Amino acid sequence: MIERAREILFTLERKERDVVEETRQRAGLPALQQMSLFGAAPREQDVLDALRVIEVDALTPIQALNELAKLKEKLGGG
Repeated sequence: MIERAREILFTLERKERDVVEETRQRAGLPALQQMSLFGAAPREQDVLDALRVIEVDALTPIQALNELAKLKEKLGGG
């Protein structure tokens, strides 16, 4: 069940990235760059620290989505 949840989450994330990239291209904006794990800004470092302590195998799919929402909020992503 956890593996299936991971597959679904991966698919949703990939679709979101594709939509974001397509939207940026249509707007004439440069492609998004992957965040560096080294020398991250303090806000990004907080998210990285939170990711390190999350026990992914112990989360239900809804808990995982809630955690992602919290992390996104920390980054200022709405």
